[in-house]
Amino acid sequence: MRSTATMQEIASAIGVNVSSARRRAQRQGWDYQSETCLGGTRRLYPIAGLPVDVRDALIARALTDQRPVEPSEPLLPAKSLGADTAQLAEWQRERLTARLALLNELDRLAAGGIGIDAASRRLCALAADGQLPERLQALIVVANAKSGHKRASNSLSPRTLYRWRTALNKEGQRALAPKKAEPVPPPAWALPLLKIYGQPQKPSLAACIAKLPAHLSEGVEPPSYDQAKRFLKKLSTTTRYAGRLGPRELKALRPYIIRDTSSLLPADVYTADGHTFDAEVQHPDHGQPFRPEVTGVIDVATRVCVGYSVGLAESTWTVADAFRHACESFGIPAIWYTDRGAGFRNEVMATLLDRLHVSQEFSLPYNSQSRGIGERSHQTLWVRAAQQLPTYIGAKMDPEAKHKVFRLTRAALKEGGRAKELIAWRDFVAYLEQVRNEYNATPHTGLPKRRDPESGELRHQTPLEAWQLGLTRAQEEGVAPVRVEQAEAADLFRPYKSGVKVARGMVRLFNNHYFHPDLEHYHGDLVEVGYDIHDAARVWVRDRQGRLIAIAEWDANKRDYFPKPVIEQARDRRYEGRAKRAERKLDEVNLEYARGQGVVLEHAGDDALTRDLAAPRCDRMVATLPIERGPVVSNEMHTRGAELLDHPTASRRLFGTDADKYEWLTAHPAEQTPDDSRWLDWYQTTQEFQLFYA
Repeated sequence: MRSTATMQEIASAIGVNVSSARRRAQRQGWDYQSETCLGGTRRLYPIAGLPVDVRDALIARALTDQRPVEPSEPLLPAKSLGADTAQLAEWQRERLTARLALLNELDRLAAGGIGIDAASRRLCALAADGQLPERLQALIVVANAKSGHKRASNSLSPRTLYRWRTALNKEGQRALAPKKAEPVPPPAWALPLLKIYGQPQKPSLAACIAKLPAHLSEGVEPPSYDQAKRFLKKLSTTTRYAGRLGPRELKALRPYIIRDTSSLLPADVYTADGHTFDAEVQHPDHGQPFRPEVTGVIDVATRVCVGYSVGLAESTWTVADAFRHACESFGIPAIWYTDRGAGFRNEVMATLLDRLHVSQEFSLPYNSQSRGIGERSHQTLWVRAAQQLPTYIGAKMDPEAKHKVFRLTRAALKEGGRAKELIAWRDFVAYLEQVRNEYNATPHTGLPKRRDPESGELRHQTPLEAWQLGLTRAQEEGVAPVRVEQAEAADLFRPYKSGVKVARGMVRLFNNHYFHPDLEHYHGDLVEVGYDIHDAARVWVRDRQGRLIAIAEWDANKRDYFPKPVIEQARDRRYEGRAKRAERKLDEVNLEYARGQGVVLEHAGDDALTRDLAAPRCDRMVATLPIERGPVVSNEMHTRGAELLDHPTASRRLFGTDADKYEWLTAHPAEQTPDDSRWLDWYQTTQEFQLFYA
């Protein structure tokens, strides 16, 4: 607002014509200043010297006039920002902004020379009558920060404006924000409620409130359901679910770090993971439906699926084959990044990685988020591929359709035919190769965008395009991926077993014997034996310095008439394991049935039980068992039962596997019996002992 006004402005403010206003000015002797203007001179009347009614009319007109302030008008010095306002809540910032806008309007009016007091009174009077501009009138309600009836919220007093202005000049803008209320301490029942509520069984809130009175101190009243619900709603998500979710599940609710891959080059890091295919295919051996294990290898920098392998399970050999496929197809990586599964953390992979000078890195246990690129690729590659097959059995499959396909496939196999819904193994492998090629040629949202050369549209790069661009950058930096030559591929990916002893011209590997005359001079020495996981006909024997001694041929095998490759031996071990598990299950069923008839072989250390077993009525009970349906207990259980009866005070336990028994006997040599010694001699000749303990 200017400090002077023309006669035309005064006449317009008081609602009279210019002649009437000029006569009043002459009659009352208003002071004025002459100013030269275009065409002559004009009179400017100082607003501070005008009568009160004229001055108030000019102020009211200025409040309704929203024209920007002219540069010639005096401006107030900028107020200090004071303390940082970033920590204020949204409602505090809203009230601060409203109060600051009203004070700026007050200073604009006072700049005309009428004074802060006059401007404050006029501003408050117009606010009380609701005659302020709509924007300012609405800001008064926000600035007051009062609860209650509307009249109180719309009121504004000169004292309030003075208090706000003083605080602004002394402390800055932060002083205009209302103070937060002091935090209210949690109720006495809060901690006991959280202890009951934070259980992994996830009890309902109503059930927790029902149990709460027994955990409260004397005189503490339990909350109502609504009170407890409001209290839990105020807590943070991680606090509310602590205990109800384990540490691994809570990771999905906590902050995380995004790993930047822009600085990586192709083949810097390969990540691999196994995935059980979500559709049934035809087993390559017996033709029954089963779900194979697919191990995919992803280049972290470019998202290219550099290799894969498919097998009956995520075994060492499936992982090794996927690694070989990746190295031969795209290059040898600098870092092999996987989880700590048995298929990735074993002697075979360690040997292959050492031979190729590849660093092996493992993610932390239960931290699959750190390998999110590999984990996410399962959805794009293998899950999407499984959904295209009629035998898909994933969570998204309609249960009725899933059951229908299940019945069709089993019915066809039962009749001795082949279910047309089941994809053959050879066709399945070809299908995976097609899926991999399509994925590598499809734009990936995790890669930068580029202009499509054909359509001219902006889209994300495909993994293969990112690989080619990365290769160009790598060649410029002189660190291009190392490709494997075909001539050396066979030896590079041949695992070696160290510490094999030569005996009379022969070496023993995986229960097969290999002979060569040149090994005669190395009798008793320890050598390194390389083998092909797909062919057991020969092995490569090297001395401790890595020099090739001989290629030993399969000569004799105590177990098999024909040599058995490592993969076939792994299948046999898997079959034996499944058979043992089924046998143990049958033993449990037989024992449970025997217990129902009064025969108990466990807890043989109980004297009363020992007397019961020795009683004649026990013999009658055993005689009544339906032996014709199958053996009540296995030979192993008969032997163990006899051991328990011979040694009623023994602390021996039942062993789930031969490996458990071997480890227990070696840890307790004093507890060994002559039968145990004979059993140990036999166990050390088995394939299982050679694989795990040799």
